[in-house]
Amino acid sequence: MPRETSNTQPHKVRIFDGISGDTITFNYRLPTTQERVGYRKSMMQIKNGKLKDNSAETQLEYAGKVITGFEESAPDAAGKLAGGFTDNGKPYASDPASSCYASDWFELVKATSADLLMQAVSVIFGGTAVESGQAGDDDEAGPLA
Repeated sequence: MPRETSNTQPHKVRIFDGISGDTITFNYRLPTTQERVGYRKSMMQIKNGKLKDNSAETQLEYAGKVITGFEESAPDAAGKLAGGFTDNGKPYASDPASSCYASDWFELVKATSADLLMQAVSVIFGGTAVESGQAGDDDEAGPLA
């Protein structure tokens, strides 16, 4: 599948949530090159001669910039809610057209599920791998990194 380079198509990243046992699907817009550079530069900084790890703060900051929503909880084959998020057992949504819409959805997710936002941003900003081998090789090379 080709990599879509416009933001006219929906972009999705699926993250397995080990706490709920479900897969959460976030919607996002493509980061600009300027945002990608800023993200990388912000991760580690030298302050007062010491290396400072800003990765968590940077990931949450950039999550707020590029994540545009998530797929709402829906009943699975057994009728139980799967995916998405709930608050006190009530599902909420990021889509303004949903009857479960919560205008503060990002803050709700960030307050208790920052791990999912950070993982999603890690994939969005760094979801590439290097394949070994040479052009024309028919062997399955696989990713190196």
